[in-house]
Amino acid sequence: MNLKQQLLQTLNEGKKIKVAWNGGGDEVFFHLFIDGEEDENDFSCELDEYLAAHSPISGVGEITLEGEGEINIEDNKIVLTYTSTIYMVDDYDEESGEPILADEDAEIEEDKFILFVV
Repeated sequence: MNLKQQLLQTLNEGKKIKVAWNGGGDEVFFHLFIDGEEDENDFSCELDEYLAAHSPISGVGEITLEGEGEINIEDNKIVLTYTSTIYMVDDYDEESGEPILADEDAEIEEDKFILFVV
């Protein structure tokens, strides 16, 4: 069963599909939750790869981001409705190398991304 079929089947069974992510420095890590339980099987890996390749959610550059969304069927489309917060990296801690974020420059993005047409 391909990703589109798996999403349709899961949604038609009445299950809630949520996606959360975090990342920065050119990487974003996606986490899939079905009915509140984290899913770490082939379905989740396939969705992770699809979102990384096709979604507008990106950690490219001197930023860090975090967000979450829910996947639903709307108007014969499988859609991810999401909120993502993007923080600019202000500097780096000299000891740990961890980024120091410029909180005042945080940008909140709310949007929808069409994964598939049904």
